[in-house]
Amino acid sequence: MTVKELNRDQIDALKWDYFYSDNYDEKITNAAGRPVLFAGDIPDNVIFAVYAGIDFVNEDFICSMEEKTNENNKKAKLMELYEVLEALENCFDDRAADEEIERQIEEIEEIKKQIKKLKSE
Repeated sequence: MTVKELNRDQIDALKWDYFYSDNYDEKITNAAGRPVLFAGDIPDNVIFAVYAGIDFVNEDFICSMEEKTNENNKKAKLMELYEVLEALENCFDDRAADEEIERQIEEIEEIKKQIKKLKSE
């Protein structure tokens, strides 16, 4: 993609790189005609002229990589959350099974008591 097709974060990254490069022209002025003191004050048209003819890809920019990393992190967190929910679901299933077993054990104990009572009569 050309410099004019870049998003704001990518253009700002180029401004930063250009401002701190050996090729920076200190005679550049901002929109008010004052010398540029900060990278963000470099007019976009200067960046368009400096980087004209260069074909960029997203991987040229850390900000693009961070976006991709953030997206991957979100996917990983969603998978973790899914696994936790699945474990909780299994836990509830196990607990329900445990409760059923406890109920059956109580019934068996009650039957045993009734059998003992009948034997003693």
